[in-house]
Amino acid sequence: MTRSHHAPNTLQPARHWATGGLCRSISDPDAFFPTGTGASVQQQIDDAKQLCSACPIRMACATTAIRENYEYGVWGGLDERQRRYLSKVPAANLEDGIRRSWDRRTWDPYFDAYAKRTVQVDDGHVLWTVKNTSITVLGRNWTPRQLAIWVGQGREPHGTVKTHCGHPDCVAAEHVGDAVVRMVRARQQSADTRSHPCGTRAAALRHKRRAETLDDACLDAYDEYLRAKYAKDRDRRAAKRQVAA
Repeated sequence: MTRSHHAPNTLQPARHWATGGLCRSISDPDAFFPTGTGASVQQQIDDAKQLCSACPIRMACATTAIRENYEYGVWGGLDERQRRYLSKVPAANLEDGIRRSWDRRTWDPYFDAYAKRTVQVDDGHVLWTVKNTSITVLGRNWTPRQLAIWVGQGREPHGTVKTHCGHPDCVAAEHVGDAVVRMVRARQQSADTRSHPCGTRAAALRHKRRAETLDDACLDAYDEYLRAKYAKDRDRRAAKRQVAA
C-alpha cells in the first residue's frame, strides 16, 4: 500500500462574499435594478439603499461593483451615479469615499414633498393628488411643476414651467420643462432633425419624447429599440443572479 506524505486537505472551500448579502432574501432581484426616472423610481432606489445599510457585506459589494464597473443597479448601498463618481477615486482612498457616500443624507425635503403628493399612472405620467396647487418647502412656495423641475434636475426653474407630454395634468419630472428646457429642446430638435432622419432609432425616440405620432419607419425603429432594450434588461438580471448564486 502506498502511503502519502501529505496531510489530508480538510479545509472547506471559501464562501463567495455575495452569499452573505441580505439581497439574497429578496424574492425579486429587480428591486435592486430600477429603471427610468421619476419619484417612484427614486423611491425604489432609496428602498434598496435602506436594505443595503444593514447588510454585513456591503463594503465588499460596493468595492467589487466599482472595480468591476457594474453599470446598472444598486450595489453596496450605492447607485449608478455614485459608483461612477467613486470610480475616479484612488484605490487607497476608495473605502473612505464609499463611507462618505453612505453617510450623506438620502432624505430630500423637496423629493419627500413631491413623492407624498403624487401618483404615477400609465405611460409614465405623474398626477398631483391634493387640491392645493401651492406647497411650501423650506419656507418657499412651489407649484407642482416647479417642484418637479427641482426633483428631476436639482435646480430652480426659470420662467414658466409647462407640460410637454400631451397630458394637461401631468407633473412628471421628465414631462415638464421651463425656459431652459425649452431652449435646449429647440436646439436639440434642430440638430436632431439634421443628423437623425425619420426611420432611425434616434428619430423614433425623439418623437416619443415629444409625444409625437410615429410614422411606419419610426415605428419599426422603435420596435427594434424595445427588443434590444428588453434583451439588455434580461442579460442584466441574469448577471445579478449569477453574482448572487
